[in-house]
Amino acid sequence: MTLDDELAALAEQEARLCTPPLDGDALWRLGSRVVALATRPVTVEIVVGEQLRFHYAMPGTTSSHALWVQRKARLARHFDRASLSVGLQLQREGKSLSERFGLDPAAFAPYGGAVPLRIAGLGCVGSLAVSGLPQRDDHALAAAALAECQGLH
Repeated sequence: MTLDDELAALAEQEARLCTPPLDGDALWRLGSRVVALATRPVTVEIVVGEQLRFHYAMPGTTSSHALWVQRKARLARHFDRASLSVGLQLQREGKSLSERFGLDPAAFAPYGGAVPLRIAGLGCVGSLAVSGLPQRDDHALAAAALAECQGLH
């Protein structure tokens, strides 16, 4: 699959994925579903607005994974796009995050694993982020859990 094909597939996936209700129970189910689907240790974080609503670091993860989820999530919220999509766009353009957008790579990570949480008519209101696997696997895990919580398996 070419980068252009992968970017097109990600755009189509993002158009399908909407956010479940943002009440505490729904967010708990979403975060718990990521943990249940994980086949290796990951850190999972859900942020709504600027409030941390779910965080779980599976045994075998490190504090580094917590920093990665924060940086990926910040990027997904900033662009209202999956962090993998932004990273692949940069790869296709041959540019770094700071060159293309002037963003500090210490605060933003253009690697797969974070997806925006959206409300129709409002846009991005938060993010779901995963770290601990290769970037495409992190993304696939987050997207699969979100799709399952929407009943789109």
